[in-house]
Amino acid sequence: MSFEKFSAEIGKLFLDENDMNQTQIRIKDYLNNKSDKLKDNETVDSFFGKLQEKAAADFKIIKKHYDFKVNKDEKRRQVQEIFFPENLLDYEKTAKDIRKKRRVRITQKSESQIKNPYKEILITANALLTMPEDADNLPDDFMEKIDFNEKQKYWYDHPVPIDAPDSENEIIYGLKKLNESISVETDEKVTVVLSVSCTHDSLNTIAKDYLREILKNYKLDRINVYAFTEDDVDKMLSLIFPGDNASYSNIKETIGVQGKYGRHYSFLKAVAAFWKYYVDSSIKGVFKIDLDQVFDQTALIKFTGKYAFENFKDDFWGASGTDSNGEEVRLGMIAGSLVNDYDIDKSLFTPDVKKPEMHEMAYDKFIFNSQKPQYISTVAEMGTRYKKGDNPVIRYHVTGGTNGILVEDLISYKPFTPGFIGRAEDQAFILSVIDKKVDGKYLRYYHSDSLVMRHDKHSLVKRTIEKSETSKMVGDYERILLFSYYVDKILNKYDYVKEEMFPFTACFISKIPYIIIYFRALLKAYSLAEANETDAKNFLLNLSERLNAVIDYIDNSSYYKQYFKEKQAWEEFYNHFDEYKIFPGSFISSLSVTG
Repeated sequence: MSFEKFSAEIGKLFLDENDMNQTQIRIKDYLNNKSDKLKDNETVDSFFGKLQEKAAADFKIIKKHYDFKVNKDEKRRQVQEIFFPENLLDYEKTAKDIRKKRRVRITQKSESQIKNPYKEILITANALLTMPEDADNLPDDFMEKIDFNEKQKYWYDHPVPIDAPDSENEIIYGLKKLNESISVETDEKVTVVLSVSCTHDSLNTIAKDYLREILKNYKLDRINVYAFTEDDVDKMLSLIFPGDNASYSNIKETIGVQGKYGRHYSFLKAVAAFWKYYVDSSIKGVFKIDLDQVFDQTALIKFTGKYAFENFKDDFWGASGTDSNGEEVRLGMIAGSLVNDYDIDKSLFTPDVKKPEMHEMAYDKFIFNSQKPQYISTVAEMGTRYKKGDNPVIRYHVTGGTNGILVEDLISYKPFTPGFIGRAEDQAFILSVIDKKVDGKYLRYYHSDSLVMRHDKHSLVKRTIEKSETSKMVGDYERILLFSYYVDKILNKYDYVKEEMFPFTACFISKIPYIIIYFRALLKAYSLAEANETDAKNFLLNLSERLNAVIDYIDNSSYYKQYFKEKQAWEEFYNHFDEYKIFPGSFISSLSVTG
């Protein structure tokens, strides 16, 4: 059986018999090997030609598992078993098995328990900025500094246009809501550190001034907000690591806030070590939120009997125990969960993802359908509710916000997300230390069942989300490539991670990533074209432009080299924090954006 024959078989199994438009006809002809042109665009055709070669190589791994002689329903089942076996999981049984496997028998509760979370927890978040929708809305001094002809360099889910009205500005919204929620609990002030990441480099020239400008008219009396641009990180690192030492240069190249999600995510954890040893020695832990997430104190009290920050005083955060494999673990990380704003009236514990419906199973979802394991994992991990005396569960499926780590564990384990990771940076964070033991213990997340944040993105930034939908979709394909390469080729831990992080995180890790992306993309484009041919064409172009570079970096081992270079940098960075030091007050003051 040839790859060409299998490609035609995919078309017969999953595409309509009657195409509705020219784009769908082209995709079907491409799958049926009737044309070597997918689109009248050199970028798309060149990329898919390259991808097809890699998909054909992947096909050699799977061809023995497909039988042409069985009926159509059995063929469809076989395709799912080959490409995405998670589609065949039983919801209830899988969730039950996951909870059983994740359960930890506690042997010692935390010896470094948080006592005063308002003083001992550093809150961090990322401010994502992009070009204005209308440059005429900007002040003249901003106009002079921004290069409006600059090509976009980084892609984020819903960055804030710098001319966004206050009512649609996620940064203003998130900080206001955080301030309000803290005021319900305490009169004390909480320290907040923002990283500032921009889709275009020239935006960094106005980023800090922009934040001060948009926040100046708001009463944020329960939070002190500091912001790091890339330049600020450079200054911080130069003060900590002065001189031209080669290892210092590596640290300065690795650590920052401008770039893909992985880079600033690692910084928003690492900054807590700096803050503790150079600014405020009372800091014990760091907790990251997203600025479209809110501590709904009314709902928290109603459903849990606790305010938000009370959850940080949990003596399971920092506890030790034994997992279901008999391995010793340290629960030095903590993870909460999310509830959508439109679901919170039903219950604080309503899953923030919906169970996929059978009628939604069409086209590309037979090849890759992460919604199913995501739902199972959400119910099994995030949906775990404890009864009195229960042992806790480990979390691997975490969200970009609503998770934290103790500073002592940052320094001991030295976890990081590689700077080349552009999506699911939160779930990639633990991969760098997934099998690392310190004092005989693995580092793991503790699931806090009462630490829930309300997710307001659908009502707050609906328009921005819609504008970035294609970019987010392409990021999902990039995630398959990068997670598969990272786990299999860099960490060389494929079997271990697939089992340990089953089912959601693991579903993006495959031995056949290229053929998955190839058929998934073609079927997805066919599906998009059904409603809008322009959307399908934009998707194919965006995918081709972004993944072409990713594949090149994989092929020339750039990511492999980058990982080990970054690993060394983070080791040296964290090894530096062994005594308290005095940092120039003028630098810390320069970071303040709330007066």
